[in-house]
Amino acid sequence: MSNKIFRDDCIVLDGRLDEAVWNEVPEGTGFTTIKTAGGEGVEGQKTGGVLVDDQTFVKILPCENRVYFGIKCMERNIPFAKTFAAKSVYTGNSVEIFLSPSNSTSEMYNFVLTVDGLTQAIYFVEGGNNREVYKPNWNHAVYFGEDYWSVEIEIPYTAMYYTPNATWSDKWHINVVRNQPIDKKFNNGYAEKQIFVCSTWSETDNFLKAENFQHYSGMPIRPIKNDVKFNGVALNLNEVTDHGYCGEIEVLLNCATAGTYEFKSDFSEPVTVTLQPGANVVTAPCCVQDLIRYNITMEFTRVDDGELFKYGSTITAECEPIRIAFTLPEYRTNFYPGQDSSKIVGKVYAAKPVTLTLEGGGMETKTVTPDAEGNFTFETPDFQKGTEAILTATIDGWQIKKTIRNIVPNGHTMAWISDGKLVIDGKPILRRNVFAPNFLIGEAFGRRYYNDNLYETEITKQYCFTQPRWLVRGAETPPTGEATKDQPLSETMLQKLDEHFEENKDKDYVFHYIYDEPEYKNDSLVYMRHFYENLIERDPYHPTLIATHNPDRYLPYCDWVEPDPYLGIRVGPEIGRTYAQPLNTLHEFIDPVVQMGRPDKCMGFILTAFAFKVASAQADYPTFDEFLCNNWVVVNHGAKTIWSYAGHDLNDRAQLYEGTRFIFSSLAALEDVILNAKFKPLLCTEDIDAYLYEYGEDTVFVAVNMSNKPQTATLDGIDGTWYHFRHNDMLTGNTFEMKPFEVVIGTRKKKDDGLPTYEETAALIDGLEAQRASNKSLLFERERDIVITLTDKYDSNWVKYKLFDGVRDNFACILRGDTYLELNVAKIMPTFNKVVICGYCVEGAVVKARIDGELKELKPREVQNEEFSTTLLLDEPVCSDLLHFEFPAERVELYEIELY
Repeated sequence: MSNKIFRDDCIVLDGRLDEAVWNEVPEGTGFTTIKTAGGEGVEGQKTGGVLVDDQTFVKILPCENRVYFGIKCMERNIPFAKTFAAKSVYTGNSVEIFLSPSNSTSEMYNFVLTVDGLTQAIYFVEGGNNREVYKPNWNHAVYFGEDYWSVEIEIPYTAMYYTPNATWSDKWHINVVRNQPIDKKFNNGYAEKQIFVCSTWSETDNFLKAENFQHYSGMPIRPIKNDVKFNGVALNLNEVTDHGYCGEIEVLLNCATAGTYEFKSDFSEPVTVTLQPGANVVTAPCCVQDLIRYNITMEFTRVDDGELFKYGSTITAECEPIRIAFTLPEYRTNFYPGQDSSKIVGKVYAAKPVTLTLEGGGMETKTVTPDAEGNFTFETPDFQKGTEAILTATIDGWQIKKTIRNIVPNGHTMAWISDGKLVIDGKPILRRNVFAPNFLIGEAFGRRYYNDNLYETEITKQYCFTQPRWLVRGAETPPTGEATKDQPLSETMLQKLDEHFEENKDKDYVFHYIYDEPEYKNDSLVYMRHFYENLIERDPYHPTLIATHNPDRYLPYCDWVEPDPYLGIRVGPEIGRTYAQPLNTLHEFIDPVVQMGRPDKCMGFILTAFAFKVASAQADYPTFDEFLCNNWVVVNHGAKTIWSYAGHDLNDRAQLYEGTRFIFSSLAALEDVILNAKFKPLLCTEDIDAYLYEYGEDTVFVAVNMSNKPQTATLDGIDGTWYHFRHNDMLTGNTFEMKPFEVVIGTRKKKDDGLPTYEETAALIDGLEAQRASNKSLLFERERDIVITLTDKYDSNWVKYKLFDGVRDNFACILRGDTYLELNVAKIMPTFNKVVICGYCVEGAVVKARIDGELKELKPREVQNEEFSTTLLLDEPVCSDLLHFEFPAERVELYEIELY
């Protein structure tokens, strides 16, 4: 497309496409039906991709701060198109725009518009595997002609706020899809169904496969000052007045640069606020009339240039006239074994004076009045172990009660949070584990992993899946799932929780894993609060954990949060090496939580130990250095637990497996310092992150180059000589020449005795990778040229790259029952006389090849069976476009298929 960038005001949004500037940009058309796999994968043929009768024409007009789409939809039955009423955005006469301003195939935005005005916006990550419905600022208009209808759509770049400027590109992936209802219906045996013609501008077999989209170069780069991400909104209502329920609105934002803004919302008067780089919490007085769910619009107008940032969200209003925050006890209103229970200290938040009464626990009843700031203290030297006391707060007829427990050991593993750290049976621990080690890991790799020493904290491998969707099928599935609604737990859920706790009452485990990426399942915050409060009331002995992209949003509904931003690395000749989540932005997931200063909350992090190659042929694995950088950036900013994601990908590459061992062993060696040190920044720039850790007689500094370029770092505040952690040399001075993504750790005391050095580990990784890459199989890393058909309903896109990646003990897929697999290799047409099948229970495999149009069994002259492989040696070379594998076992694990 043209590199010309147009003025923001060049379009009058009326749907007509009659402005002269539309003639200055090229027009795209040729909409086809979506491609679908045909012949059950046997032939690897494609159906679809056929030009539709009513064509669609697209024009894209990039401007300085927004992009306009002009879409003209030819329509033979305009009266029907005008009167067809959509029940939802997905059952209407609509157009959809898919675009990725980061030039990424793993993230994209979807804007949907029906001709009768229904809209929806979705942000997709992981190639569409996860999604979040959101409400950005975008505008549109529809016009009807005699034999067509047309739309003009305006999308400000600020509407794509999930994409940080660090990953914004001038190359975009774009597609447009049209959903056209036809004035006909069909009967499926149960009811009449509307017929739709779905067509796509880009020929594709999947609307979310961005690599098939149109590629547009020369798009504008969003100004960095417009990188303002909306993270969430809350209503903190604490007073009932004649005007309604009053309190504060609280908006969470992340800004790339500082600025002064005028903020207003549906429920608050305008206020002027100053936003700083990083995490911001904006508050303003507000009132609502009813305690119901609202669609809320928030606007931030920058004072110096008038730029508008507009966000929409859904929020439920609840009034809490009295809120109590405890300093002692510091976690969940419980005193745990070994903690001092002689005082109860806290602060009351209320619009009017409050009276507090404490009774029970073997103590005399006491009453206090908080001071003017709401602070209060109860002296409780006689608080008996194993009992509980009730704190009652009263204001104008409102009353809340808090149960304070003085807990004793229960005979099983006990865990809690103290000073932001995970404490297990009284000992603080820097938790280190592999995520999902039991899921799709395979027999061969499983034996190696379970008998190896990765320096994991073994005790924290034991936990409970206490997620609504695990307890009640469909609980987190919108729109009917109860967890997606603003309601308390159903009787069914409460019963399932009873059964769950009864089943686990005699087990030793450390925590409850209660939600996994709730933002992508549309879980209700109201329901999450009820679920969390129910759990902590039932079980004071185990903390609750949530994994999420938005840790500050979900912190109130758990004790422990693990953010999981994926690096999303891609590599290619045109794009170089790019990151969906640059390493110098990872701390943004940590800082908002740590800055809250909540000793009752634990901050962790999930490291990216995979490539997500299913989303893109360009997807790549983190290097050893990127992996180490990933870890130390978040540890420097306060992460106290580390999860390496995930077990079923850890064996894909040596740098992930050995890198996890290196990271975990380093954390184990420095555990006391990381957990307990007072640390201060030495140098914090866009590229360098360096901190000094001081704990007792231990002093450590950690400097991280977060960029892919060499950097010079001068650290004011250190001097003398340091042991170079996991290297054989010493560090002197305070200026360091740092390689891309290098981590430099200096310790006053030697901390790495018995651990392999960085150089030794890097050499091991290089050797293992060279061994993998030396694979001479004709199928090696040709997964994009192979069509797989499986007997099981397993997504072959997830498994096929693992079948041909040269790792012979790496789980790829399971075959069950009538176990066969077919490979269409027509694009390769290999000639071979040796077949190697790596897997578990692959003995007795029968291999057939299509020769002269018929499937014929290959009769080997020799079969070599080992525990995890079967090799067939053939008398004569075979050339075929289709291979068919059959296995006698009821259950077969496949790891690798090789031809020589």
